[in-house]
Amino acid sequence: MVDIMTHAKEMAAAIISKQNGTYNDNNSNDNLIDAKRTFRKKTRTIGPDTQIRVGINNPATIISETNSGGIEEFLAISPDNHFYVTIQSNGGKTKLNQTWTQLSAISSQASDIGAFQDADGNYILNIKNYRWQEDMVVILGSTSGSFLFNQVYANWYVFGE
Repeated sequence: MVDIMTHAKEMAAAIISKQNGTYNDNNSNDNLIDAKRTFRKKTRTIGPDTQIRVGINNPATIISETNSGGIEEFLAISPDNHFYVTIQSNGGKTKLNQTWTQLSAISSQASDIGAFQDADGNYILNIKNYRWQEDMVVILGSTSGSFLFNQVYANWYVFGE
């Protein structure tokens, strides 16, 4: 019974040392690589006083990331409701491509999207808690004419090495 316990401990030690990249087996030609990668969460913010001009042929890229991450909050305040937001993620796939009017029609049912008009007549778009796996781009554009957003605010994070 002592031999079985000794053997079990030796096997466990060998497995652990191989996982840590310290295993030295003269009969093995395995090249060990460190499978542990450290990923840091980096928070980024623009605004809240950022003013961005958009036109029909001149959309503005607000966020462009190549690592996985998430939007904590995205807020656009505009004097005009003739704008759209496009979110592309995970290999350039379009996840959202809607006008303010389309989003305002669903915002009362969606907890993570708000599109409404405030008491001052401004058009508000608010998106919260959007996550992506690979890459992500957020674009604001105009569907009619050129105008300046009163404010654009974005708070997001990405994971990187």
